[in-house]
Amino acid sequence: YPVDIGDGDQIQTMVDTVVQQYGHVDILVNNAGVLHTMPLDEITPEEWDWLQRVNQRGLFFCLQRVAVQMRKQVEEGISTGMPPASIVNLSSVAGRSGRPFAAHYSAAKWAVISITQSAAEWLAPMGITVNAICPGIVETPMWEDIDRIQSERFGLEPGGWIEKSVNELVPLRRAARAAEDIGAAVTFLCSDDGPYVAWR
Repeated sequence: YPVDIGDGDQIQTMVDTVVQQYGHVDILVNNAGVLHTMPLDEITPEEWDWLQRVNQRGLFFCLQRVAVQMRKQVEEGISTGMPPASIVNLSSVAGRSGRPFAAHYSAAKWAVISITQSAAEWLAPMGITVNAICPGIVETPMWEDIDRIQSERFGLEPGGWIEKSVNELVPLRRAARAAEDIGAAVTFLCSDDGPYVAWR
C-alpha cells in the first residue's frame, strides 16, 4: 500500500483498506525515514519541515491511526489467532546522541523515542506493545546516499565515510544488515517471544 505518510487521509485509507481486506491489524512497523546530511547552519525551514513531515509527524499519525484500530479490536474481542498486537518504531542511535551533520534528523529520532514511550504507556493495559529500535549504520540505499554526500564533503573515496564511521562507532566493525539484523529484532518484538517487552 504505497502511502504518503505525511497525509493523514492517506494513512486512514491505508488502515481502512487493510481492515477491509484482512479484518484486523496485528502489527505496525513504522520504518519510513528520510535524511539529507548537512551542517546545522545549512538546515533551512523547508528542509526541517520536509524531514519532520516523514520522520516525526508521519510516524506519529501512522501509530495513532493503527493504535485506534488495535484498541477497537481488543474492545470488541476480535480474536486474530496472532500474538498480541505490536507496534515497532524505527528510531536511531542519532535519537540517543546528536550528530553534527544531522541535527534535524537527531531531533526527529529523539521525538520517536518519546512518542514510543508515551504510546507504550497508553496501550500496554490493553496488551498492545510498543517498542523502538535504534539502529546505527545499516546497509540501505539511504546510507549509500549519506556515504556519497559525506565522502565528497570530506574528500574520501566512495565508501570511505561508511568505512570511517563503522570503524569509529561500531564495535563489531560492520554495518547492520537490514533484513538479518534489524528485521530479526522486529520479528522478535512482534512474535510470541516478545509480548512482555514494551517501552524499550
